[in-house]
Amino acid sequence: MTESKDLTSRRRRKHTRKKPSWKLSAPQGGALVNVAPVFSADHRYLAVLSALELRLYAVHTRQCVARVPIDEAYFAVDLYVDASAELTSEGFPKVWIAKRNGICIFVDWKSEGPKSINLNGQGVQRIHKIIGLVDESRTFVLAVSDGVHDSDISIARVSADGSNPPSTLIQVNKANLLSLSHSKSHFIFRSLQSTKHSKKTGSGATEVLTVGKFVDSASFQTIVSTTIERGRSSSTVAISDGGIVAVGSVTGVIDLYYPVTDAESSNASQLEYRQSSKGYAIRTLKWHLDPVRALSFSLDGNYLLSGGNEKVLLFWQLDTGNIQFLPRLPGPITNIVVDNTSTTYAFSLGNNNEDMILLAATDLDARLRVSSINASYNDLPPLSLARANMSAKEQLTSASLKLLNLNKEAKRSRGIVSKILDGAEISLPNFTIFPSAIHSFTSQTPQQQASKQCLYWYFPTRTDAQIQIYDPLRGEQVAVQSVVRTLQLGKVLFEEAIPDPIITQLSLSADSQWMVTVDETTTQPIDDLLSKADVQINLKFWADDSASNEGAVGWKLVSQITSPHGPNVPVAAVAAAPQTYHRGQAFITACHGGGLRLWRPRFPRVQSRQIEWSARYAMDPSYESSITGQFLAFSAGAQQEQPDVSLAWASDASILLLGTGSDIYMIAVPTQRSGSFEVVRCLSGVVGSPIRGLGLIETDIIVLSECRLTVYDLLHDDVAWSANIGYTPKGSKALIAYGESSFAVAVNYASKTSSNLMLVSNVYVFSHKSPVPMHVVQHSRPIAAVHRVPSRSQQQFTFIDTDKMIYTLSGPDAAIATEHLKDVAVDYKTERVVEQEIAIDEEPGAGVSAILHPKSGKFTLPAKKNAETTAISEDSARANVVLNTSVIDTVFAGPEYALGDLNGVFDKLLGVIGQKE
Repeated sequence: MTESKDLTSRRRRKHTRKKPSWKLSAPQGGALVNVAPVFSADHRYLAVLSALELRLYAVHTRQCVARVPIDEAYFAVDLYVDASAELTSEGFPKVWIAKRNGICIFVDWKSEGPKSINLNGQGVQRIHKIIGLVDESRTFVLAVSDGVHDSDISIARVSADGSNPPSTLIQVNKANLLSLSHSKSHFIFRSLQSTKHSKKTGSGATEVLTVGKFVDSASFQTIVSTTIERGRSSSTVAISDGGIVAVGSVTGVIDLYYPVTDAESSNASQLEYRQSSKGYAIRTLKWHLDPVRALSFSLDGNYLLSGGNEKVLLFWQLDTGNIQFLPRLPGPITNIVVDNTSTTYAFSLGNNNEDMILLAATDLDARLRVSSINASYNDLPPLSLARANMSAKEQLTSASLKLLNLNKEAKRSRGIVSKILDGAEISLPNFTIFPSAIHSFTSQTPQQQASKQCLYWYFPTRTDAQIQIYDPLRGEQVAVQSVVRTLQLGKVLFEEAIPDPIITQLSLSADSQWMVTVDETTTQPIDDLLSKADVQINLKFWADDSASNEGAVGWKLVSQITSPHGPNVPVAAVAAAPQTYHRGQAFITACHGGGLRLWRPRFPRVQSRQIEWSARYAMDPSYESSITGQFLAFSAGAQQEQPDVSLAWASDASILLLGTGSDIYMIAVPTQRSGSFEVVRCLSGVVGSPIRGLGLIETDIIVLSECRLTVYDLLHDDVAWSANIGYTPKGSKALIAYGESSFAVAVNYASKTSSNLMLVSNVYVFSHKSPVPMHVVQHSRPIAAVHRVPSRSQQQFTFIDTDKMIYTLSGPDAAIATEHLKDVAVDYKTERVVEQEIAIDEEPGAGVSAILHPKSGKFTLPAKKNAETTAISEDSARANVVLNTSVIDTVFAGPEYALGDLNGVFDKLLGVIGQKE
């Protein structure tokens, strides 16, 4: 007994020593935080906060000069530049970051990293804004709340070291908007309070504006000058240094109240008189049709800047009443910041702060643009109610639940969501982002020759029909490629009815010298025409133009084909040829019915002429069988259902795999001798559900279907192993990536906690030879896409989550991984079964099966069987044979069916039915 334990421990140490390590890189990219950027006191720098770091941009050179990583930057609520403090040794300003959890971070631009000060011990649980800072005594003047009643905001003086107790300067209950003037001499609160007028009319709470000012910037003594009752619902507020108040309403009206404060009148009796007599004038500005989302005064108070969903920046000249416009901005305006000289404006764009643009006040020309990842994330469908036993009212409530915005609806629908998860063994629908691609090329510029290889992500944007080229290492947008000429950039409200062209497909060649895109444009609703349902489909081929663009990334349009598969027939999939076929200069497109087109370039003899791409070979959705000579369709009812279509090339370019519906077709690629596509074989009934993604590694086909992950061995003509993964919606082909000897799968599922419903994910790295994952990454957010990184020495995969953060998973060398696969097989047969939960997947034909539980995201493996139990189970199974679809599917999975031998199929079927004890 002792010797067996020693042998087991030695074997475990041997496996542990040989086990290769996988490393997950630090996150890259990330979205911009919903915090307004701030200028330095000398107007030389602009501080911008992203989800991963604080960046400092030089205004004149338009370059990022410093970066500091910030942990959990998405908790930040305010940026503050200490104008009174001396500059750092690098000449950079001192920046403070306030987090909502009561922590203030001082940014040290050196490599030491930021320094945090926790103010929870001083009674500060929530911070809303930094108003001032006294360096000598290290005293903060903050807008804070106690964390229990977050709407009760108070302006308090807090000592960082606890030398002085916190003192409250002013408190406003039920406040939800707070704004400061440029010099932070005036402040304004927007709150909901019960007034005499509201009690009389019985209309509930009335909107009240509380306007005040600081008498002394050193002591921050505050006085409240007046309160204003409003009848309109406000969306944003602003106040100038002269005391003029601007309030933007949800109806688009801007109300000006001035002068509500007077620097000369600090007498209490005068203040009381002004409150009682309403000593202010009201002026109304009207242009916006949607809610006003951003307001800001110029430094002298002569101009008011406003913006909203119309994507138009307005300049109101208050003295003359004239209006100037800056239309067609890339997104809705959410923040407007004016520098200390009123010569530069910085404003945030997009509902999720996708862009930050710096404008010069003289010519309104963009001086700087900082962009996050502008990926077009698909909205999640509501929870599946197939197995949930609910009433009609509960179904209606649950159907309106959008998982991308759980915070708003979670409290109301948490009971319904829990009931769905408890009553149905299904996972939540996956997040998908499609299409996206990685551009890998060797840089030719002298500045980037040291990095040898650059990896760029390509993201088709939701609007404007553009492709954003993003560098995750620098966290910056490299370039923007316009695919369709359109006037949709910043279209205003009356143009919203004009549909945007969308980019549906994107692919790069193996050498990254060619790019193919597919865009669709619907008919504009101008008149009630018969062709209003027509869709114009364009297939475009682009050549790398970085050589003529001084090394910068750029693409030049070479060829454009309208309706490549016929009128109103969309292109469902595009696959680039491997390097072994025509040097990788070829693409194959497929439509929903299964029709194929092989595209190759034509190089002219005269260099001045342009290269043209054309369809060399074509195959219709109904093909002629090489065995029976009959015409067959790829998928019955495919035109009506429009299933996912997947394409995969073999590494030697001999076979093309086409997945449509639940069928897999093996198609011979045309060559010079054989001038047409030829269907060699049809694999039917292998997966049993609609195919989402398809790949080929050596002689194994890896299939991601709606409910299962399957590895099919072509040599043995059988399923090698499979795993149940719950449910994947349509368009999930980006959730699986295929390498040379391994592949990665992302699975999103729901994790229930005691107080919340969380969407989390796992990344599984498999070898096609074993159902045991080589590596598992547990991620706290859903994953949108997974890609393989081309690397000769290592196995690398990269993925992006719904917070726009990019991670790279690097594996061991290929030789070490091959040795580890042997150890995995031994470890699986001897010891791993004891550690894992035992569950048997009784699917016939699946040699080794596994089950992935959608709730926990864990795999369970089959139990160990010895010779006696195997014989007993086989005998007991033969005693009573139950015919079902799975058993019948195995009859049609052999080579007899592929050759069309009906006698062989009949004999095989009788052999299954006639099994005896």
